[in-house]
Amino acid sequence: MKRYVDREALDPGFRKEATFKKFRGLRNVVDEDRFESSDMATAENINIDDSGKLLSRNGYLRKVTGAFHSLWAKDEICLFVKGAELHQLSDNLTTSQILRSDLTMGLRMSYQYDGGKVFFSNGRQTGICGVGGVRSWGIAPPTYQPLAVAGFGGLSAGTYAYALTYRRKDGQESGTGLSDSIILGDNGAINFTSIPVSGDPDASNKIIYVSPPNGEMLYVAMVLPNSTTSAYYNGSSLSTPLDTQFKTNPPAGQVLGMAAGIMYVAQKQWLYYSEPYNFDLFDLREYLPLDSEITMIAPVLDGLFVGTRKKIYFLRGLNPKTSAAEFKSDYGVIPGTMVMVHMDLLDAAGKVEDELIPVWVGEQGIVAGLSGGTLINLTQKRYLIDGNAREGAGLFRTENGINQYLATLSK
Repeated sequence: MKRYVDREALDPGFRKEATFKKFRGLRNVVDEDRFESSDMATAENINIDDSGKLLSRNGYLRKVTGAFHSLWAKDEICLFVKGAELHQLSDNLTTSQILRSDLTMGLRMSYQYDGGKVFFSNGRQTGICGVGGVRSWGIAPPTYQPLAVAGFGGLSAGTYAYALTYRRKDGQESGTGLSDSIILGDNGAINFTSIPVSGDPDASNKIIYVSPPNGEMLYVAMVLPNSTTSAYYNGSSLSTPLDTQFKTNPPAGQVLGMAAGIMYVAQKQWLYYSEPYNFDLFDLREYLPLDSEITMIAPVLDGLFVGTRKKIYFLRGLNPKTSAAEFKSDYGVIPGTMVMVHMDLLDAAGKVEDELIPVWVGEQGIVAGLSGGTLINLTQKRYLIDGNAREGAGLFRTENGINQYLATLSK
């Protein structure tokens, strides 16, 4: 008969040793007394590689001190907000240049990059950061059409419609509203007065469009300096039509997105979209309404994920005029946490194509969105997120050969 003795009870100095060869990471979906040996309740300043080995996380070096938010970077451009100022971090990572100083304080900035330009919006202010500095995003259309009075000249009798647009130095043209009209008799002309002046410092010209007598289509009739407030029109060759009517500069939104040559702006719960390949022109009569404030716009190859405070939708297809919002999830997206990740770096996605897909933090975990509208919750089986988070920030990086999605959350 064998007898077993509890050495620890007989000898308080005796300590048992346990060897843990691999770890699976944090777990909070079960009580700690039901943990497996590879589960962890806390993990500070460590990484876990694919074999389950614990590694010390690299340290960091503070370069700039201050109260900042809305940090964004691509290639050599790094932007952030400090108080009412938009800053660009210098190449030495210790100083910054103030790009704009009239921002509404406390509002998160959203950014989109295209063709060497950074488009930004915080829900109140918008702009573009490029090689020449910061300029307005789009040109606000005239608030009213000029006044027109009949004069003497060589125009035929009839009704002439007319409208005004502004043109920037780079050739970008504003939209305009509903045209006005004037009735002329034979041998008439049009005296334009009270022509509004654009307040955009980059607006160099204004264009008056006029229709043929009793015509509906408007054509370029006169190109004037922006400062001009009166003009005399006695006929011209009408060949270039007006194609920006009922268009305007983009609304200020809290979230920006881009897909298939179209810029999306979320203003509260409404999703607006630009003209194809012309991000300066929007038709505000066309938009998609959702259930609550939009917190994410995330493109994939065949559509767009749109997250709100309450739900997630998928806009199938690349034409917003024909897309309908398909319901995908009854939990929302924490704003600021979405990043684009190469699919082959996410084993859980189950594919190896080198496709960029969005990853974000939702109320039930870290989620990836795939083409076709499929959602994959990467952490729901092991770790649930505090759904009371108000906002956050997301980052994907590779450190010591380990691919990591990192997120910070604040209440």
